[in-house]
Amino acid sequence: MFDILVYLFETYYTPQACPKADILAHKLAAIGFEDDEINDALSWLHGLRESSEQHQPILPQRESTSQRIFTDQEYRLIGQEATGFIRFLENSGVLPPLCGK
Repeated sequence: MFDILVYLFETYYTPQACPKADILAHKLAAIGFEDDEINDALSWLHGLRESSEQHQPILPQRESTSQRIFTDQEYRLIGQEATGFIRFLENSGVLPPLCGK
């Protein structure tokens, strides 16, 4: 699934540039990704979109030197590959780190 997410980020850069889910699924299958991985990635992206629509940033975005610290429970739950991907998204500016007091 992470290979698909990285491919989408490298290919489309923004969610607005990405085609609709059914067209995207056909394109990903034509490239050679497996149906199960495509479905997992599209489901994850759908959940991310719904979650981001429900939540507003706590503070206005600004330059931040903060770094997300994962708990042991988070590492066990999502694993090293997922936490690395989250850091990749933060470093790319796609996923802003939340900072608050």
